[in-house]
Amino acid sequence: MSTDTTHPLGAIIPTVKGRKIAYAVYALASFLVGNAAIYLAATSSSIPMWIVGATAVINNLAPVFGAVAIANLPTGIGAAVEDVPPVPTATAPAGAEVYPVGAPHAPAVEEA
Repeated sequence: MSTDTTHPLGAIIPTVKGRKIAYAVYALASFLVGNAAIYLAATSSSIPMWIVGATAVINNLAPVFGAVAIANLPTGIGAAVEDVPPVPTATAPAGAEVYPVGAPHAPAVEEA
């Protein structure tokens, strides 16, 4: 299996920490500008041109951030599956009755 698991586009932001910071800043800017525009529209206020411009820039950057994220995914058959740790399974305490999935979770209780 090859050790190079990223597309050359992934070199735009080469470190995981750098990508996390970029995604966080993008998400925060999108959240703030988007909600400011929604608030102004909901209150029938005029929307300033800087919000219109900022919204256009944020929307235009979305494919770029998506492409960088996709380029940094592992490649190859089963690559993503190999990197995911197994899910721990729950075990019943000693002496507990175990009911199969789809069965009632407790036996019927007869009322006195």
